[in-house]
Amino acid sequence: MAITGDFITNAVVTQLKNAFPTSKRYKERQESNVVRPCFFVHQLLLTQEKRMSQKYTRLYRIKITWLPLLNSATPRDDCDKMGEALLGAFRWLTLPWKNVVGRNAEFETVDNELQFTVEFTIFAQWQEDPVPDMQTLDVETGIKN
Repeated sequence: MAITGDFITNAVVTQLKNAFPTSKRYKERQESNVVRPCFFVHQLLLTQEKRMSQKYTRLYRIKITWLPLLNSATPRDDCDKMGEALLGAFRWLTLPWKNVVGRNAEFETVDNELQFTVEFTIFAQWQEDPVPDMQTLDVETGIKN
C-alpha cells in the first residue's frame, strides 16, 4: 500500500468524522456554502529522511482549522474546548495496519477560528516496481531464450 500525503489527510478526516460526527469536514478551504461548525484539513509539511537501505522516516504535519457556529456568543471559549478535544482525539492516528502517535500537537485561536496542528511520523520502506528478467538472444538464429 502506497503511503501518500493524501492517504494521511484522508485518515485524519475519517478520524474527525468518527470523533465529531455532527461537524462537516472539508479538505479544501471554502469561503461560501460552508456549514458550521466545520473542519478544514490539509497537509502543511511532509519530510522524508533515509534510514538504512530502502527504509525511510516520513514526518507529516497536518493542520486542522475549526470554525465554530457563526452566531456563537462565546466563540473563543468554543475554540478552546474544541482544541482540548482535538488534543485528545489525535493522541494517535488510526491507520489500517497500526496506530501512529500524534506529536507536537498545538492549537491557538486566531480571529475566532481554531488553528490546530499535529505531526505523525511513519516508518516506510521503499519498494521498487518489479523488473522483468532479461531474455537472451541467440545471435546466429535470432531466437529468444
